[in-house]
Amino acid sequence: MYIGDSHWHLVLSDIAEVRNYFTNHKRELDNQYKKVAATSAARWIPDFMIQGLAPASEAELRAGLPPRAKIEKLVARFFNSLDPFVQILHHKTFHERLEAFFADPKSQSLAWVGLLYAALTLAMQSYSKVGDEPPEWKGRTSELAAEYRGRTVQALGACDYTRPNVYTVETLVLYVHAEYMTRLDVDFGLYLVVGTMVQIAMRMGYHRDASQFSSVSPYEAEMRRRVWLLIRQIDIIFSAQLTLPSLVKS
Repeated sequence: MYIGDSHWHLVLSDIAEVRNYFTNHKRELDNQYKKVAATSAARWIPDFMIQGLAPASEAELRAGLPPRAKIEKLVARFFNSLDPFVQILHHKTFHERLEAFFADPKSQSLAWVGLLYAALTLAMQSYSKVGDEPPEWKGRTSELAAEYRGRTVQALGACDYTRPNVYTVETLVLYVHAEYMTRLDVDFGLYLVVGTMVQIAMRMGYHRDASQFSSVSPYEAEMRRRVWLLIRQIDIIFSAQLTLPSLVKS
């Protein structure tokens, strides 16, 4: 298998200081690896565009959501985190749609439900990461996060992500981030998902300067800019770790 000169394994082998650091902090690193490994055991297949999950109907996806009180708790957890990926969703707008969903579940599309599942996934994962699991989810946060990741995938499939709508790109970005958080490093399967995400985002025009189009409001332009910024960040980090050229050409 080809490994470029910038691959982390080759770089580390030449840096004695870094090598010594990891030797001295081996116990701490081993504990971190065990935490990641515990979440990885229950994860869903990342390259769902190739292998896929069992399809789910719209009724199943809507019924699979937790009760309102738990949704509200997880959404609050999501927006109160310091995760930069939170910034691709507008707090007030998302809560307005969430309230509308509680009043009438059919008022929000299945695509939006998929986005909600993605937010619930990251919120649930944060409990395992920080180590402050609440009593009602004690010992189950990794399992529930994996379940919500799977539901996110199924919602994308049910909405046919190859014909993207207003929520497709945002859902994919949060999903990729959630999958990455379960790994010690980037794997090629997830990188294939990133490639699809980039192509869909470009198909939707996220790479264009939305402020130049009169049909796009300043709010929409700003939110699209935030999404594209994180897509570029994902592309650069993943490509560098796999020592491959960036998917987005500068």
